[in-house]
Amino acid sequence: SEANIGTSDSLLLTITANDTSWIKVSVDNLSTEEFTLFPGSKKSLKAETSYNITFGNSGVIKLQLNNQPLLFTGKSKSALSVVIDKDGIKYSKNSTLQR
Repeated sequence: SEANIGTSDSLLLTITANDTSWIKVSVDNLSTEEFTLFPGSKKSLKAETSYNITFGNSGVIKLQLNNQPLLFTGKSKSALSVVIDKDGIKYSKNSTLQR
C-alpha cells in the first residue's frame, strides 16, 4: 500500500556553482541528464529516493537537500561522484562501481 507515502518523502536537491562545473545526474536510477552550471547559477532537481551525481569540478559546488545545507567537500578541478538520499550524502569509493 502507498497510503503512507506522501509528497513529503520526495527529495528536492538544489545545486549551486560558484564556478563552471559539468554535472551528470541520475535520478532514482531512472533518468540521467548532463548539464553545465556556470558561475553563480543553480539548478533544482526532484527525486523520490535518490540521486547519483558526478560533479566535474567538485570544489565549486554547494548542495542543499530539502532546503537544508548538505556538508559537501569537493576538490577544485577534480571529478567526484556521490549518492544523495534522505540520509544525506555518500561518497563513491574511487568513483568506481562496486559489485
